[in-house]
Amino acid sequence: MVCPKSVCSQWEQTIQNSYKEGYAPKVVVLGSKSKGKQLTAHDLLRERPDVVITTYEQIDSSHRHMRDLSSLIDDYVKDAEGITKRILGVLIKRLILDKAQVANKRSGTRHRALQALYFEATIVLSRTLAHNIWYDVARYFDFIKGHPVTSDAEFMRLFSSNDYDDAPAPLSITQMGILQKFMMAFTIARPPSTIHLSPCTRSQALFDIPPKHKA
Repeated sequence: MVCPKSVCSQWEQTIQNSYKEGYAPKVVVLGSKSKGKQLTAHDLLRERPDVVITTYEQIDSSHRHMRDLSSLIDDYVKDAEGITKRILGVLIKRLILDKAQVANKRSGTRHRALQALYFEATIVLSRTLAHNIWYDVARYFDFIKGHPVTSDAEFMRLFSSNDYDDAPAPLSITQMGILQKFMMAFTIARPPSTIHLSPCTRSQALFDIPPKHKA
């Protein structure tokens, strides 16, 4: 689970509360402390948690500090305990991205860092998939394995066209329908009608101000 730092504890609590006592998966929050010390990659390998919760900033920071391939291979060969080999062998079954719009920019470091992870499947959660412009949704296709759309240009050729100044033209009703049908294959949208909120009570108090107190 990758999410903003402000909701890490909320996700941990939600996961734990979703299971009966004794059946909850083992959850580790990276960046938190275990027995007074920061959790490391060795701790993860030893504890083998079912769920790892981290932040976009931590993923980005780890990716920035990745060394060149030759150094990595040297460490792999010299690694007597096999720690590096075991870390490289860890595969994420489901990479869950909460508030994914913060990492949908292809040229951004967060987006590239997420793509460098090894995962079988991805679940993207967002209330604003099209964060700034409608074709922002194209960037999420990078997390779908084997998908042919690998750039904004390919996406535009499939679903839209350029206007007179060579800028992406707004979608027509027909084009929007085609895009929606395409995204229905891998998108679950929750319409507002499914959200049941408690009734709102509105009160109003009226009173007269004596003439001597009026401005």
